[in-house]
Amino acid sequence: MAAAGVPIWIDDQARIAHAKTMVIDGVVTLTGSMNWTNGAAQNSEDLNLVSSEAVAAAYAAHWRERLAVSVRYDQREDWCRSRQPKTGSAHFDE
Repeated sequence: MAAAGVPIWIDDQARIAHAKTMVIDGVVTLTGSMNWTNGAAQNSEDLNLVSSEAVAAAYAAHWRERLAVSVRYDQREDWCRSRQPKTGSAHFDE
């Protein structure tokens, strides 16, 4: 993803960042245990669709809070070899 220019942010303050959530158009929220991979369809997974602006706003706000304390990594070597964060603040253009 980094090689394709997709910005990657690592939340290195949480013990584990394991959320699997997608907010679509500020109205629909997908959340659950399901990994978004082809193999996950073979597992017993949970994926919930919630159609609620209030729920979508809550999940989006939580995501922004985590992004604000995250560190940007530009290449795989940045996060695979070192657990020390780079300097800089998080910024996300919506």
